[in-house]
Amino acid sequence: TNDKDSEWAITPYMTFWQSEFTRLRLEYSHKERNSVTSPVEEGDNSISLQATFSLGSHRPHPF
Repeated sequence: TNDKDSEWAITPYMTFWQSEFTRLRLEYSHKERNSVTSPVEEGDNSISLQATFSLGSHRPHPF
């Protein structure tokens, strides 16, 4: 039997750089935990989508 609290998680993600000004990121997270007070294993799953935009002037590129 498990006599200690424990928790583990895995969170892979994929990033898509559409341009130097736009980034999209998709993330999946899976977490499991065991507790001394609850012998049943508990788990959480989540999916996140992040969009990052850059606006405004920036330095010119050296060509």
